[in-house]
Amino acid sequence: MTAESALAVAAAPYQLDVSLVRDGGGRTHIGGQYVAYPFHLCRALRTLGDPPDMPTLYIQSCSGGLFEGDDLHCRLSVGRQARAHITTAAATVVHSMEGGHGALHVAIETGEGAYVEYLPDPLILFPGAALRNAVHIQLAANATVLAWDSFLAHDPKAVGQVFRQLTSDLSITDLSGRLLARDRYAAQGATFLGNAPGVMGAYRVQAGFVAARLNAPAAEWVAGLREALPDEAGVYVGISELPNAAGVWVRILSRDAAQSNALLARAWSRARALITGSMPSPRRK
Repeated sequence: MTAESALAVAAAPYQLDVSLVRDGGGRTHIGGQYVAYPFHLCRALRTLGDPPDMPTLYIQSCSGGLFEGDDLHCRLSVGRQARAHITTAAATVVHSMEGGHGALHVAIETGEGAYVEYLPDPLILFPGAALRNAVHIQLAANATVLAWDSFLAHDPKAVGQVFRQLTSDLSITDLSGRLLARDRYAAQGATFLGNAPGVMGAYRVQAGFVAARLNAPAAEWVAGLREALPDEAGVYVGISELPNAAGVWVRILSRDAAQSNALLARAWSRARALITGSMPSPRRK
């Protein structure tokens, strides 16, 4: 990275700004990075069993979670023909708050033919927590993005306390900014615990998974994911095509985090196999 580009990155409104590029030998590496508190970015790792040109990046937090008043912005830019798996080192704790909120915004930008997996561990919402969570995916031609998110409530004193609110906004656009698909919801803690039919019912963990690509073979992907995620006791899974031929969306409700994580891993494995022809290797956490 040149001095001029480093200054430009540092001036951007991001606490984490990472670009990944494909070199002349066909391998993806970190082309530039700006990382400020509370984030730490580990060096790119090569995972046994993964394609040799596809690194794994772990994003860590130095602060111990998200706090009231946090307004965090991340940009993950994956260039032309580059491929990367990006995840977190552990679940993210959203701490108790006194009336305000925290915010986490993630922008995923792709070059032509890029392949990106953004698969963070769950959000753990403590009593009184309020979070605004947003992910924006920008798709170039022939680029693919797999992404998921999940959340659960935690009551450390087991006295019936719950988070205050979670708002989530996932949007997918093309390079011109045209909106292709959007998923938004607001979860209130009291409703979350209320066993409300059509909301959460008796389920305690919610997760979403998206496989996004312009002009995706969505029907084929839906069929493959439905085969990987058959009906089973204690879970609710919905799988459908996104509008504008932008890919596939999966919603999962489950009774505990272990079950949710296992289902997300199955969705990820099947989606990668459908798209790349190879299964992923498990990641150490």
